[in-house]
Formats: sequence, structure tokens, C-alpha cells
Amino acid sequence: MQSPDVAFTFQHILLTRFNVRAFGSHVAPSMSWLLHRTDLFENVCFPSVASQTDQTFSWIVWVDLETPSPILRRLDVLRRQRYFDLSFVPAFDEGVAAHQIRDYLTGFPYVLTTRLDNDDALATDYFRTLKCHIVPGTRSWVNFDHGLQVGPHGVYRLYRSSNAFISLIERSISPKTAMCVKHSKAASVAPIMHVDGNAWWLQVIHGGNLMNYINRPSKRLAWNKAAALMGKFCKQVTAYVMDNILT
Repeated sequence: MQSPDVAFTFQHILLTRFNVRAFGSHVAPSMSWLLHRTDLFENVCFPSVASQTDQTFSWIVWVDLETPSPILRRLDVLRRQRYFDLSFVPAFDEGVAAHQIRDYLTGFPYVLTTRLDNDDALATDYFRTLKCHIVPGTRSWVNFDHGLQVGPHGVYRLYRSSNAFISLIERSISPKTAMCVKHSKAASVAPIMHVDGNAWWLQVIHGGNLMNYINRPSKRLAWNKAAALMGKFCKQVTAYVMDNILT
């Protein structure tokens, strides 16, 4: 656990790709895809960030250069509620994050970066708990191993020892950032510290997922248990999931 003064030694930055061309794609997302993802960002990702009990972080959201103005207007509405920086890019890879992060550094000796997909959510105490496990020194990851998946047929427990919510603490001189490698390959970059517990994060499984699916259908939770664990997330996320995802 961190000492009382450790929080003053690092800067925290949240990293989210919104609608960038990645994974080798040269085609911009369709308007129907954008509308669906914007709805999820507004009702799942954004409120989970805005409701964090620890708000001492900045947030970079990468968007495509050709993002339609109606989508940008919706993002601007959110930015007036809890600010995040929009970074426009023609395409995205790990080099983009490593290069741009330098413009956000404010002189702290260490930088902590956290990944978050635009359709996922964090438990409200995620960042507060994360910072209790930070030990500045050599580059290392912090991974919250236990989370939830939600789809039309239920809420499921999920264990992932190197997942899409992982954070990287490192010196602020030439940082790699948490986007430096596919999250499942994080151990190839630095050692991983594992945080136990329940329902630290939430993946929404829907028709537009690029990589995710219900991994362990046998882990579906009884409704009373699911409701209890969903209580770790803010009310807006829980209400949206209950009313729009579960059928």
C-alpha cells in the first residue's frame, strides 16, 4: 500500500479511444456504429468516470479526424459536465499515445496511465483503490483481476489477469503509457501487480464489440447477487444496464 505522500509523486491520466482507426483499419466507422457507441459512452463510460470518488486525473479521448459534427456536439455536452480532452488523429497505434502524452505531463516524476474502452465502465472507487496500490519505482502494471460482463441474458463474473482496464506506473521521462501493448501482453513490458476483490469494472457485450463476447456463460449471477455487485457502479450506469442491455 502507498505511503501518505506517494500521491504527490505521480500524475494520473485516463486514456480512451473513441472512434479511431486502429487494428490496421483505414475505414472510418459508419454513422450507425457511431450513434450506438456515443449512446454507450454517454450512459456507461462517461458517468462511471464522472462519478469516480477520486477525481485527481486528466482524461484524453482520441477521436477520428473525420468525426461528424453531430457526434462532436454530443461529446461537447459531456465535456461541460466533466472535462476531457479531445485529441483528433487520422489513425491510432501505441506510438500515438506515447508521443502525445508528453504534452500533458506537468512535472511529476512519475506518470500513471489507465486504459478504458468507450463502452465500458469503472466501479466508483476504482481510481481511489488504484492509487492505494501504486508504488513508484521501476515500471509496473496494476491490474484489477475481477469484473463483470453484462449482456442481454444476464450479468456474469469475469476474471482477467491482464485486462482492458489495466494501469501502468512509470517514470515520466519518455513514458510508454498503458496503450504501449495489447493488454493481454502487458507482462512482456513490465511485471503486473494484481488487485483482488469483486466487480471493479464492467464490460457491456453488444453487437458492435470488436473483441469481446460472453467468456464464461456458466458464471451468470443470480439476480440478487448481480444487483448487489452492480451497486458498485454509479446509479446512471446501473439504470442504463437494467433498462437497455438486459432483456
